Formats: sequence, structure tokens, C-alpha cells
Amino acid sequence: MSAVELRRNFGVWQERAFAQPVVVVRHGKPRLVLSSAERFLNSSGQADAALQSAVAAIPEHSSEAFLVLDRDLRLLAANHVFEDMAGRQAARMVGRTWSELFPAQAESIVTGHFRHVLLTGASLRFDMPSALLEGRHYEFSVFPHSGGIAALVVNRTAEQAMRRELEDCRSLAAAVAMVPHAGQIKINLRGAIYAASPQLRAITGLDPDASPHVPFTDALHPDERPRMSEVLDAALSAGRSARLPTALLTAAGDAAPIDLVLTTVWRGAAADGALALFTVIGAATS
Repeated sequence: MSAVELRRNFGVWQERAFAQPVVVVRHGKPRLVLSSAERFLNSSGQADAALQSAVAAIPEHSSEAFLVLDRDLRLLAANHVFEDMAGRQAARMVGRTWSELFPAQAESIVTGHFRHVLLTGASLRFDMPSALLEGRHYEFSVFPHSGGIAALVVNRTAEQAMRRELEDCRSLAAAVAMVPHAGQIKINLRGAIYAASPQLRAITGLDPDASPHVPFTDALHPDERPRMSEVLDAALSAGRSARLPTALLTAAGDAAPIDLVLTTVWRGAAADGALALFTVIGAATS
């Protein structure tokens, strides 16, 4: 019905709205819905209940450990992830204080941060190694609630290990760059050079930054290219590492003998390229 019709016969449409919603249209498109107060409040209450139910289900379906403490740092609730992390069932932990549950952490930095959030009412995020399991590293997100504090805890052990490995790789790359007669070459899945240490340019004249996508075999002496093509293909397609003598092609067209190590670069279970490390054979070490 139109708005004009609603105004003219409001009493009629009002009665009908108690039985079922009445749609008011304009130019054929719905604009308003006339419904009884009881129906509206019931539908609103159902939506609120559904929302509360969904929110309440979050902790049990989260990948993060979740715990709730009162102002005395007594455990009120915990999800299954925290149970796995603590090695105990929630039923055996609820009602006990943090210091009872984890004596080794009673006066630790974690407890200090918990008390800081209680005193200030400000949320806090921090990370630290576990005092319970050596080698574990956790990130805490602590926030206040009306009766105390709650915390989300994430196991960051794998990320911490990856960061350390990345730092080691950066240090190794920096060390290789300092060796006059050694270098590294990064090769993509198409067999092209996309990065290299300065030694490659010094020996061959090739500059991956200035001339990207140069085939790796173009850096080698022509006599070595057929054999190295097979070695590179084995590394990229089958993950086979290799160490062998070969020769780079110098800027003057000569052969520069090198000892080459070629390994596959992995991204998960798939090869993503290759890394070549080389040292010049017979080069002076001074």
C-alpha cells in the first residue's frame, strides 16, 4: 500500500498490522513496515539473544587462550585453549588464585602486569617467555572488566623462532657480502636471477638491479651452461641440492672457476626458487 492509502485508512491498516506486518511502498519500492509493538519487541529480543549467544561462543571457538580473573586474581573462567596450555581442566582451576595455580609465576612479570591493569583500568599487551615450559613464548592481551580482568594469550613460539631465523639469515647474508671472493645468487622459479651480492657484478659485470630477469645460466661460462641447466632444473622441480665446480663468465669473456652450492628455496611444501652460494677457486685470501 501507498503512504496516501495509509493516511486515509490508518485505523484499518493498524488493525491488520497486529496480524501481520504491513509494507508501505513508494513508486513500487518498500519504504516502511508497520508492525505491532509486541511483534517488534519479540523480534528485537530474539536478535539480542542470538547476538549474546554468538558472543558467548567466541571464547570456545577462538584459537587464543582466554581466561577471566576477579580482583583477587582468582580464576572465574577459562576456555579449552587455556586448559591445553595449562595442562589442567578448567573445573580444577576455577575458584583458585593465580598464585595457587602457577606458583612459579606468582611474583612474575605476568602477575605484575595483571595488577597494573587492575589498578589503572587500562588495557595492556606484552609478550614474554614461559616460566613453566622452557622454549615457549606467549603474547598476553589483558583488559579490565567490571569484576576484575580478562586476558587473551597466544602461543608465539613459532613466530619467535622464525624471527630469530630471519635475523640469523640477515647476519649470514651480511657476512657473505663482506667476503671478497664469495657471493650469493637468488634465482626464481623461471631460472632467472632476481638478486645477487655485489661479487657477482664484480666478476661477471651482470647487475640484477639494472637488468632484471637475466637467466642464471647467462652468468656461467658457455661450456658450463648445459650441465648447470640440468642441476638447476633438479633443484627447482625436485628439491635436489648440489655442490659442484663450475665457472662464471667474466666481463672480459674468460672463465672464472668457482665452487658452487645450489639449494632449493621452499615456501611451505612447494619450491619457490633457488639460492646459489659460490667461492672463487684459487683466489687470494689476503
